[in-house]
Amino acid sequence: MIKWLSQNWSTVSNICSVLSFFISIFAMLSVRQLKKKYRNKKRIPEILSDLERISKEFNELTKEVEQNRREIIVATKKLKAILESLKKKSNTDIEKTLIVALKRTKQVIKNKRPVSYFFFNREWIFFEEIWELYGDLQSVIQSLNEHTKDKKWEIE
Repeated sequence: MIKWLSQNWSTVSNICSVLSFFISIFAMLSVRQLKKKYRNKKRIPEILSDLERISKEFNELTKEVEQNRREIIVATKKLKAILESLKKKSNTDIEKTLIVALKRTKQVIKNKRPVSYFFFNREWIFFEEIWELYGDLQSVIQSLNEHTKDKKWEIE
């Protein structure tokens, strides 16, 4: 046995090296999965409370849109930052609703409208965009709530 080992030492060391490489990859993937689980348990509820706070703020600001136009833009920019942060952390379950809400925030911030909207009153258009953004925000909040409920049902 010792003679065989001394003759095939390079082969044995190569096999051990390859095995250790695969074990390292497995450990790295396990750490990444644990990190993602921790982030979902701790960070997403915090983001959810921020989104609910901004949602209430939108609801209050839309009562008088023209007087609160600047505050609405500021709240929309805050919302955009939170949604972009959430998009980096999210999985495919809620990504579609995030993309729709992000597009709407960019539309409200830049005030881009299709040509057909220019025939209507500008204040009415801005008001409609805000309510559509509010609806998208509610959709994101509901998706996050459902996501957290689903995560509670998973076996840990």
